Amino acid sequence: MRAERRIGFIGDLPARLHTRRERVAGYRTALAETELPYDRALVAHAHAPEGAAATARLLAVSDPPAALLSGSSVMTIGV
Repeated sequence: MRAERRIGFIGDLPARLHTRRERVAGYRTALAETELPYDRALVAHAHAPEGAAATARLLAVSDPPAALLSGSSVMTIGV
């Protein structure tokens, strides 16, 4: 797949958080609607202060995403 079509997602924690589950579901729905495959390697979750570290992990994968979607406004600061 062309790199510019790979979109990563960085969400917040904890996993049981309703808004977190909804945002991940929206990310997966958007990928499906645009016929992009879901790749677990492009998904990271962290507490907001660790957004920069989560970003670094995603950008370090062998085929990194061309874009990142942040799961919250606070997470965006770290991303």
